[in-house]
Amino acid sequence: MFKSISWLETKFQMLLGNYWINHTGNFYITTQLHDCHVDLLTEDELTVYDWTHKVIPWKSVVIPLMLSHNAETYTAFLKQRHIGNSITIDRDYVSEQNDSMYELAREHPTFYLEDGTISKHDDKLESNDYIFPQIGKKTLQGLEIENCFKFEPGDIFLFDACQLHASCASNMKPNERFLKSGINIQFYKEII
Repeated sequence: MFKSISWLETKFQMLLGNYWINHTGNFYITTQLHDCHVDLLTEDELTVYDWTHKVIPWKSVVIPLMLSHNAETYTAFLKQRHIGNSITIDRDYVSEQNDSMYELAREHPTFYLEDGTISKHDDKLESNDYIFPQIGKKTLQGLEIENCFKFEPGDIFLFDACQLHASCASNMKPNERFLKSGINIQFYKEII
């Protein structure tokens, strides 16, 4: 993508500084709120590609491209970080492993906070402004919202690659019917 749109590479270098020359990511289009997950390399990618042993995940970027007319949806970035491979948190057994490219975590693994300490929060997720109708209560227990941003085409969400995130809706306008698309890009740092 950066070869075709050279100004984009310049923009990301301005935002991020130096990063490894290759990136991963995907284009997505969905009618569903995304569950609680982290977009790292999958277990398969870690075993198939040799280059994955030369890098560490660094930053993720989501670029909203399209949202249905009059629709409103948000992305919540949680305080918890996961070190390892891509996972979807599902303590409520809402999903089936065969339907997911990511490993389903039926129990919370060890989560870290931004400062590197282990997250010991175990209370119910508190949010007066946002709802997560697609995620069960057991899955959300122990998680905390760090930031929440409206999904606006043309914006850029830049966050830690290992940071848990999920789609959500506003309590003021709970909208679960929409079509949205975007691009997800992972940036890496080379291990020296």
